[in-house]
Amino acid sequence: MVAFANALGSSALFTPASLTASSSFCGCTVSHRRAPTARLSRRSFLPGRIVCEEGFNYNIYQDGKDRAKRMVDSSDRSVTVQKPLGLVLEEGQDGMVFVAEMDPEGNAADSGEINEGDILVAVSATFGEEVWSTRGVGLDRVMKSIRIRAGDFVTLVVESPETLSERKSMAAVQAENRRTEARDKFGEREVLDPVTWRSNAPKETQATYEYGDPAQAQIDEQLKEKLKAEISAPYEQNWILWVGAGVLVLVVLSVAFGITG
Repeated sequence: MVAFANALGSSALFTPASLTASSSFCGCTVSHRRAPTARLSRRSFLPGRIVCEEGFNYNIYQDGKDRAKRMVDSSDRSVTVQKPLGLVLEEGQDGMVFVAEMDPEGNAADSGEINEGDILVAVSATFGEEVWSTRGVGLDRVMKSIRIRAGDFVTLVVESPETLSERKSMAAVQAENRRTEARDKFGEREVLDPVTWRSNAPKETQATYEYGDPAQAQIDEQLKEKLKAEISAPYEQNWILWVGAGVLVLVVLSVAFGITG
């Protein structure tokens, strides 16, 4: 058992635990003894856990520094912890990884800077002092990053759920501002049908001319009467032409018969 623990001693997610009953993990069983035990990190999709009930939903592409290796700056809440960390990490539904449990006697607890529920947003690169973003990458990649970190210490950058919620709101506002600026600069986007290549934009609502109840008309009564007059005018002119043509024919016939007689 000691050999098993030593073999996994460099694992990122070890926690010293006081076991008062039999506990199974990784196919091994430990009972009634204090020992460094491998606590498996796990994905959490249980709706009862408040911290990941709806996911954190922070879009990593809103911030360029979250897409590249970078140095820790003064705005980061970072802590350097010796392995084994003494943490149990879980993955939310959106791929964000958070601290589900802490061993009170573990190295992370000794630092006094990590709390249960904190979201892990960056971890140390394999070498050097830089960190890589872990926003939305999932539990497997976080575990691998911690495990392959060279040396006995790993730097974790964490955020509280409240801080992450604020960043999420700010990102949403910035995205809306960018959309507004794009509309002002380029106009509304137009979606074309992939087959006909015609616009799928909804047609503007056109006024319907109803001549029944004035309350149902979409234009005022005065304009309605004017339109009715304009619509009927060509027909009235046609009748005048027909009558005039008939009179002219009668005159021509009478003149012709009069001359003949």
